[in-house]
Amino acid sequence: MDWPQVPIESIPPEAFVPQSCPRRQCPTHAGPDAPAFGYIRVGSYRRKCDGRRVPRFRCRVCQRGFSLQTFAVSYYLKRPELLIPIANAIVACSAHRQTARSLGCAASTVSRQAARIGRHAITFLTRMLAALPGLDEAVVYDHFESFASSQYFPLGLGTAYLHDSRLLLSVDLAPHRRTGKMSPRQKARRDQLEKSYGKPSPRAYEQALSETLDRLMPKVPKNKNLRLVTDDHAQYATAVARHPHSERIEHRRYANPPRGPKGSPRSEEALARDRAMATADHAHQFLRHSLSHQRRETIAFARRHNSLAEQLITHGVWLNYVKARRENRPREGTRAMHAGLTDEPWSWERIFARRLQPFEVDLPPTWQRVYCRRLPFPSHLEVKPHALKNAF
Repeated sequence: MDWPQVPIESIPPEAFVPQSCPRRQCPTHAGPDAPAFGYIRVGSYRRKCDGRRVPRFRCRVCQRGFSLQTFAVSYYLKRPELLIPIANAIVACSAHRQTARSLGCAASTVSRQAARIGRHAITFLTRMLAALPGLDEAVVYDHFESFASSQYFPLGLGTAYLHDSRLLLSVDLAPHRRTGKMSPRQKARRDQLEKSYGKPSPRAYEQALSETLDRLMPKVPKNKNLRLVTDDHAQYATAVARHPHSERIEHRRYANPPRGPKGSPRSEEALARDRAMATADHAHQFLRHSLSHQRRETIAFARRHNSLAEQLITHGVWLNYVKARRENRPREGTRAMHAGLTDEPWSWERIFARRLQPFEVDLPPTWQRVYCRRLPFPSHLEVKPHALKNAF
């Protein structure tokens, strides 16, 4: 994967050379017949937060100004030194208030920087999928169940992993109705909320898998089929059957057999299912362990579906590039190394080496809504979208 080794902030001001205009509206981004990018230097300024000298530039084509900081993940930040500690805290099961107490900042600061890290992780994961040479391994797909605000707003997060390298490929959202055992009072409350704020789509799982297949099929060699492994959820089979490339998808389904008392031997069906779905099962267990709001008993619940998606994708980037594939065998390398994307483990410093503009990568529609914080559900929460004037 083509990615800088040195963070942009570490490059000497006189040595930094911008490669393109950061403005989406600049004519240099209009296509193959677009004019060539050129720039002129127009001085510099000192950042108050760290005292660095930041060079300024002007695009010769659109005549708009920008600086070195425009290409850095720490753009606009008053406390850029908190970015990496907050990223480490997110994957270390620290809630936002606990992180704020440890770092000596406000909890709102942690929340805002966590959202920024999530947006960068979304564009980074998209860039990673584009750099993947091909899908020769089987893909294990399953939904990770969570909720936001309350259990009346559940969310399934469809995760796709490579079977052997365990690389996380994609995350898609499936907001659905609250299910399971409910008292008459709880059912009435659910109906009241759905009447006021809308009812989720009954085909949410099917739509999530369809979006994942749309993303993965272009990576499958033309002379091969996509080997997809799932459990026996009915909407998975429907999504595969209705997909335009269904004839190129080898779908293997494994039923979830009834389990006996804890400690009792598993049946042959249960053993076959656990062997086939082990990659997703182990990853989901680790998610419960590593993210504070995903534990079974906690008060650190997420308040928005958008935040759930951002933190899970952030965790996925860390899982792919930073964490060893097996903690008791660190010399085996990371999941990205096994998938042929890198040749050494990365750090958060390298992941944050440069900022990825959303128009630089082909963000899927769902991820565009997550990036801009425009997920429509739960709709009773007034969420301010990410729509800063110079943020795109």
